[in-house]
Amino acid sequence: GTGGVRIANCSYWKFEGLYIRHGIGATSCVIPFVAAQSSNITVRRLLIFEASKADIPACQADNLRGANSLWFDNSVGGLIEENEFISAYVNVVMISGSDNVIRRNYVNPRAWVGFGDQYPSLISIYPGSRNIVENNIVENGAIGLQISSIGDSLDNKFLGNLVLGHWVSGVALHCYVFGDPNNNTINTIVQNTVIIPIATQFTYRSVWLSNADNTTVSNLSIFGVSSAEGGFTVWGNAYHVGCPVPATSFSLKNSMVTGYTDASAFGVQVRSDQGSLGSW
Repeated sequence: GTGGVRIANCSYWKFEGLYIRHGIGATSCVIPFVAAQSSNITVRRLLIFEASKADIPACQADNLRGANSLWFDNSVGGLIEENEFISAYVNVVMISGSDNVIRRNYVNPRAWVGFGDQYPSLISIYPGSRNIVENNIVENGAIGLQISSIGDSLDNKFLGNLVLGHWVSGVALHCYVFGDPNNNTINTIVQNTVIIPIATQFTYRSVWLSNADNTTVSNLSIFGVSSAEGGFTVWGNAYHVGCPVPATSFSLKNSMVTGYTDASAFGVQVRSDQGSLGSW
């Protein structure tokens, strides 16, 4: 059909065991599952399958929002667990809200790629605070897990996730709107995470911090570093020059970077094009 599930201003609804095949109307871009301005929504054991490649122009005209499989739009206190998201485009699971839990999901866009300079980000906080992303398997995306702050994103946690086959970043914390002083990613915890890039393909960086303050990374394992930019990269405003805050005050401990396929690769790289990086 031309749409799946869309709710707004609802509380304590549960959706379990649904199969939604992503259909996009000829003149619009429809997201299979949207919960807008809602609270305490449970989404469990859904299978959401196949974004329609034929309708890419409609998605582009709609600012790519129709490229998502699931969107919590300004929704809080929700639970997204044990779902499968197969064959999708940009920001497959997108959380624009706070106090949500995203756990034990499987996300794989398969062979789909982004359009223009957009690339598949498998689970994105966009923005939000106090969200927990834990024990998910995300595979074959440009970016596995990300916070792309279009506003303050505070106290989020990525715990026990497995990121397979990324080709831009396994975990990325960066700003979205250049020059906006409200784009701050603060107090993020990345813990007990395994990242395995694509061994046969150039990979930019496995963990990328730009515009992220007071980040704690622990018990991280990165296998197969395949580019000179390395496994763990901290940039002070180097890529997104308009980001207002450089990556500062970060902690990296009890972690491993191994399996180099590029002789010039860095295990840990810290660099700044825009002044001091602060403490680390």
